[in-house]
Amino acid sequence: MKNILLVFLSLFLSNFCFSQEWTSDDYINTGIDFYNKGDYATAEFNYSEAIKLSKKDYTGYYNRALARYYLKDYKGAVADCKKALKLNKNYPNAYATLGICKIATEDYKEAIKNYSIAIALDPAQPSHHYNIGTAYYELKRYDEALNSFDKCLLLDIDYFEAIIYKGLIYHDKRNFEKAITEFTKSIKINPDYALHYYNRCLAYIELEKFTEACEDIKKAKSLAYPISDTMQEKYCNPQTED
Repeated sequence: MKNILLVFLSLFLSNFCFSQEWTSDDYINTGIDFYNKGDYATAEFNYSEAIKLSKKDYTGYYNRALARYYLKDYKGAVADCKKALKLNKNYPNAYATLGICKIATEDYKEAIKNYSIAIALDPAQPSHHYNIGTAYYELKRYDEALNSFDKCLLLDIDYFEAIIYKGLIYHDKRNFEKAITEFTKSIKINPDYALHYYNRCLAYIELEKFTEACEDIKKAKSLAYPISDTMQEKYCNPQTED
């Protein structure tokens, strides 16, 4: 009787353990949960476990590439994107992740190459246009950058990061009035972002509009932007002539 019970218990535990075995999808979904919580190392681990179970699932490599990007393992992320593309050559997000890795390593020409493919495959994704725009900006190809940011904003009018870059381009071109217009737009969308005010104050300073510059300095500082007391003193307390 004792032996029969042991055999029964063994079979029960075996079936229980079998029913609890995780699938590739289980690991992927768990990885996504950790990724969304910002725990990229645990996400990477789960994606790696998923890949062990399903080496021909391109989503495992793509998701691990994203986790590795945020862990600043750009080499590993690039390798995973290439593996994903071997399994699915028309996957736009893998090209986009390749592009953002190239931006992180300041290889802007390769970033443009990969984002161009991502855009051809998925032209309705605003982040593709935004990111290729940042690569054009770094290469000082301003007209192409503006065109990319405009396309991004046509798809998502509230994509304020694209508006900021437009302001920076106009500032670099010394068109300070247009720069102010763009920074003001970005402030309306996200009024609690200190960098908007700091960027606009620099344009006001170039136009010698020191009263407006002072207001932006104070606002940026109230939002914890690291503006020096010297700068605030210079533009908010003008010296009177004797």
